[in-house]
Amino acid sequence: MSEAGVEIIQESSAWRARPVQVSATLITYNQERFVEEALRSVLAQRYAVDLVISDDASRDGTVRVIRAVLEATSSPHRIRLRQGLRNLGICRNQNAAISLTEGELVVMFEGDDTSVPDRVEKLVARYLELGRMVGALGSGITRVDVDGRILEEVRWPRLRADARVLMDGEWAVHGCGLAFRRDCFFDVGPIGRHLISGDIALWMRGAFLRGGGLAQVPESLVRYRIHGQNVGASYFLDYSSPARLREVCRRLLKNEVAQVLEVHKIGRYLRGHPNDLVAEVAWRRLRDIAVARAALVSAIARRPRSYWILVALRAGRFRPLRSFAGRAAIVATAPGAYRAARAVVHLVRRPPTARGE
Repeated sequence: MSEAGVEIIQESSAWRARPVQVSATLITYNQERFVEEALRSVLAQRYAVDLVISDDASRDGTVRVIRAVLEATSSPHRIRLRQGLRNLGICRNQNAAISLTEGELVVMFEGDDTSVPDRVEKLVARYLELGRMVGALGSGITRVDVDGRILEEVRWPRLRADARVLMDGEWAVHGCGLAFRRDCFFDVGPIGRHLISGDIALWMRGAFLRGGGLAQVPESLVRYRIHGQNVGASYFLDYSSPARLREVCRRLLKNEVAQVLEVHKIGRYLRGHPNDLVAEVAWRRLRDIAVARAALVSAIARRPRSYWILVALRAGRFRPLRSFAGRAAIVATAPGAYRAARAVVHLVRRPPTARGE
C-alpha cells in the first residue's frame, strides 16, 4: 500500500509521455454484474492514462471482479485501486478518486457504463483542437438497457458553449461522458456531498474557468446503461399528482441547496481569478437561477399548494426554469387537468393501429 486504502496495481510512465497527460477515474459501488465490462472498456483505451479506481465499500463482489480483471489483463496504463473502508456516497467517492489524479485532463468512467476504445483519444484531440481553452468536455452517448441492448443514440446539437449558453438552458449533456480540466476541481474545491452527482458541479465550473468553456465531441463515445439503480433514477420530477411531486422534491431539496453552495464556490474562484465582465454577469444569473430553483423545490416540499403558485411565478422569470415552474403551477391548481393533457398527448402520439383504427 502506498497510502491508506490506495494500492498501486500497475506502475507505468507511458501516460506521462502523451501530448496531454490524462487521468481517468472509475467509480464503483455494488456493480458486480456490470463492472467487468466497464473496467475492460477502460483498460482497452488506446490512449495511456493514469487510472484511479475507487470503490465505495461495495457489499457485493465488485472488488473481487475488479481484481480478477486486473490480474488477467495487461495494459499501458498506470493503475491504482482505492478500496473504501466505509461508504462515502457518490460525491465524496468522486472527491476521493479525483484528489488522487495527477493529469491535466481527467476523464470520468462509471462502473455500469462502457466506453469505446478511442474515447480518451477523441476527447484529447478535441481538447488540443481548442488549444486547451476548454474547462469541460463531453460527447454523444448511446443509451442501452440492463442487458446492453441499444435503446437510442443521443447527440447534442451544440458543440461549443460558454457560461451564457449554460445559463440560458441551451447546453444539454450527460454526466457519464464527462472530462474536465484539473483546475475545475483543484482550484475550486471538493464537490459538495449532497449533490446527486459531481458532474453537475463540474459542468458548471468548466463554463467559468479562466481560459475555459464547454465543448463536445459529436460521436457517441459512451454506452450509458439504464437500470433501476442509476444515480438520479429516483429524482425525476413526477407531475402526476401533487403528492408525488412533493415526494420527489423532498428528495431533491438537499441537492438544490448544494447547487447554490456550488455556485458560491464558483463566485469565490472568480474573485481570485479575474476573468471578464461576461463571466461575472453570467455567474450572477447562475446564482439567481439556482436560488430560484431551490426556493421552488423547497416550497413544493414543505409548503401548501397555494404557496407553490407564487414561487413558481417568480421562478418562471428564468428561461431554464419555465417548464418546471409552469408544470408545478398547473399541478398546484388543477392536477386533474395536467393528467388529462398528458393522456391526450400520449394518445395523439400513438400509431393508428394502437388506437384501434
